[in-house]
Amino acid sequence: MKLLFLLPNIGGGGIERAMLNLLDGLTAGRYDPRVVVHERGGTLAEEVASRVDTRFLGQAPYSRWRLPMLFWHILGEVRRTDVVVAMNEGRAAVLGLLAAKLVGKPVVSVINFDWSRFKLENSWRQTFALRMYRFMDAVVAVSHGAAEGFCVVSGMDSATVRVISVPQPIARVRTRALEPLPEAFQATFEGPTVVAVGRLDRQKGLDVLIDAHARVLELGVQHRLILVGQGGLLNELRVRASELGVEGTVVFAGFQSNPFPFVRNSTVFAMSSRFEGQPLALAEAMTCGAAIVSTDCPAGPREMLDDGRCGLLVPVEDPAALAGAIASLLRDPKVREGLRTAALERSKMFDDARVVRDWEAVIDSVRR
Repeated sequence: MKLLFLLPNIGGGGIERAMLNLLDGLTAGRYDPRVVVHERGGTLAEEVASRVDTRFLGQAPYSRWRLPMLFWHILGEVRRTDVVVAMNEGRAAVLGLLAAKLVGKPVVSVINFDWSRFKLENSWRQTFALRMYRFMDAVVAVSHGAAEGFCVVSGMDSATVRVISVPQPIARVRTRALEPLPEAFQATFEGPTVVAVGRLDRQKGLDVLIDAHARVLELGVQHRLILVGQGGLLNELRVRASELGVEGTVVFAGFQSNPFPFVRNSTVFAMSSRFEGQPLALAEAMTCGAAIVSTDCPAGPREMLDDGRCGLLVPVEDPAALAGAIASLLRDPKVREGLRTAALERSKMFDDARVVRDWEAVIDSVRR
């Protein structure tokens, strides 16, 4: 079965890594996957191209003037495929849907965020486009919260949306987590550390995390904050750390092809997001056995952390609450160990073998 996976671009985020996990897990011999990306660029572009047949339709940055050309190329790709899979919301999904309907091919789309919150960060055009999803042959959401938020915005019945967790190769993640830290960061981990992994953008709330970090230091709890990832807010976050006088204890580690040793060696893993869907970084932290503090953002973390049994939950946009939770874990190794054990057990829900089977069932059900 020929599968066409569509993406607008390839960064280093959870959506792209989840797609690679899914592609790795698809039953060999049954499926022939191909990836088409609107523009080349991003930290994972070459890795994706090395692991699966990939075509880039142009170079970044994107311009709306290129939409007719993009549609023409996608139409040609859709003609020679059996099932189209749009991996995230936006133009790639809409163009894929239009092309698929024009030539009578089935299309599946993935909902990665809680759109009842995410719509506030996007233009009205993107939110309006979600109403076209009623013409998809199947819609898959990464969590129940993401499904509910999508249905509120799109007007679709929640019974029509299937929920499938992000896939994760648990054994491989844990093996890679045992690799040594890069030499440049080994001294950083000689004392207590708080680690966050994610894009340096507003969604991830790292400005709030830096504020919380400063408050924890004011409480006399010594530690370093390590931010693993890259993004457009790097300079702004550096300035914020400097304004708070904590630039010497905040480490910007940049993009890491293997972030798992950072997570495994952390004293506390922190996620400060303003909104999510089912964050892969949080699933990976659970798989690595991290002691987790997360914002109770819509949607994903509460569902993933079993209502706080596998990690501490704090309100969004509340640096004082985030600081209090981080400080409590840094001070209490017994509580940290209990959360690590609970997270490891809970991480089984992301096992790629089960998740991929659910995906294969969806793909098989829509093929005509």
